[in-house]
Amino acid sequence: MSTFGDRFKKLRLSRNLTQEQLAEEFNEKYNYSFTKATIRQYENNKRTPEMSAIMNFVDYFQTLIIAISPFGPDRTKGVVPKSEGMRLLQRKLQVVKFYYNITFSKSIIAL
Repeated sequence: MSTFGDRFKKLRLSRNLTQEQLAEEFNEKYNYSFTKATIRQYENNKRTPEMSAIMNFVDYFQTLIIAISPFGPDRTKGVVPKSEGMRLLQRKLQVVKFYYNITFSKSIIAL
């Protein structure tokens, strides 16, 4: 299973963007102040973006959240064999729990 950073980097490279280009375009479109170093830390799994940034990355890359989730399937096309069905359902549940925990913990901290 690939990590968030692996999937994030793959999305960036699929758009032929450097880390600096991604930071500049993303900052301009969504009013953030990310640097090349921030993008590198995300790709190397040293940091995880806040949920709001993740949702903006999903919008920026015009993809589904499952595409950058560390629990999503590595392939998004084709038929899933029955033997993988239960594992995929478990991964989807992990995704929901993962993002719920991020959102909920951020809400508690904000209070």
